[in-house]
Amino acid sequence: MGRYASYYAVQNDVIEQISKLTDEEVVDFLVEDFTSSDYVEIDKMWDGLHFLLANAHNLEGTEKKRSLLQMFSSKKTKNNLVEPAIFGEKTIYPDPVVAITDSELVSKIAALFETIDINGVLDGYDGKAFEEADIYPVVIWTREDANDIKQDLLEAFNTLKNFYVAASNRNDSVIVYLG
Repeated sequence: MGRYASYYAVQNDVIEQISKLTDEEVVDFLVEDFTSSDYVEIDKMWDGLHFLLANAHNLEGTEKKRSLLQMFSSKKTKNNLVEPAIFGEKTIYPDPVVAITDSELVSKIAALFETIDINGVLDGYDGKAFEEADIYPVVIWTREDANDIKQDLLEAFNTLKNFYVAASNRNDSVIVYLG
């Protein structure tokens, strides 16, 4: 089984509640106890979407793939809204990864997503670059049909865009679960 990404839009009091839990309780809360009508999954497209959007915006550090541990333990770049959109702003549990993003940053991410011409970004899709950068899951980027991959990335982008816009409109925070 591989890693997948799930996103939960929550009120700030839920963030306060989970910040008081132990690491194991946080994961149990999300997997077993948490229910939200404002929940989306982008399955295994999380790393590919991050790579696609980060490279489209010429963000620092995208020329060399960073490990998941580095991604979640490093200080986020202030101008980089793509990284917290995909991975969350503050990691509260390392594996499986649980991270939170406050409502103020959620609004900034939503505004960014609304400005992205995803079809234009996808025009530059290069599966070989994804494979060479070791983007998870490595085996799909050049072995599957490029149009199918682009469609999956488009769907993942639109799912996250709509999710962040709705969360921003409600002034919600976001919990990211990478399991």
